Amino acid sequence: MAMAYFGRLAAHKNVGFLIDHFEAIAGPGGRLDIWGTGPEEQAISAQIEASGLSDRVALKGRYPEGADYIALLRDYDMTLLATVGDEGAPLVLLESMAAGVPFVANGVGGIGDYVNLDCAVTSGNIEEFVPMAQELVKRLRAGQIDTTRLQAHYEAEFGYDRLVDRWEAFLASL
Repeated sequence: MAMAYFGRLAAHKNVGFLIDHFEAIAGPGGRLDIWGTGPEEQAISAQIEASGLSDRVALKGRYPEGADYIALLRDYDMTLLATVGDEGAPLVLLESMAAGVPFVANGVGGIGDYVNLDCAVTSGNIEEFVPMAQELVKRLRAGQIDTTRLQAHYEAEFGYDRLVDRWEAFLASL
């Protein structure tokens, strides 16, 4: 099972939590690639080394932009976002849906707006994250995640036409 984190390496993003709970989430044969840079980069690198997981958890650095990023994202089975701090509406989760890649996210800030049948979003309680991630891994392995449905959800709720409609309605209400 190939998993990824994309984002800033800052304390509130809780990347260390993903490393601490990696074995419980991924099980045998899983891998986690951590993409991004930031003030926690050295601490995360040291944590990976100290955990003995450097053969399965890798710090990859800055990720590409545009089509190269989408191609990279599609190489993964799922994305993980265990953030515990202030969060708006993370683009990486929209990008995951658009690419047909399910995610597990801690439901803080605007993340709750991304709930759908093929992803898992906690109530905002990080204690729910690991069991939800384990369940999503089981569903992926059983072929119960519908990537076409996930992409259709993205298009219906967050695609260009939907956003234009929302902006026009907002502006008309002023």
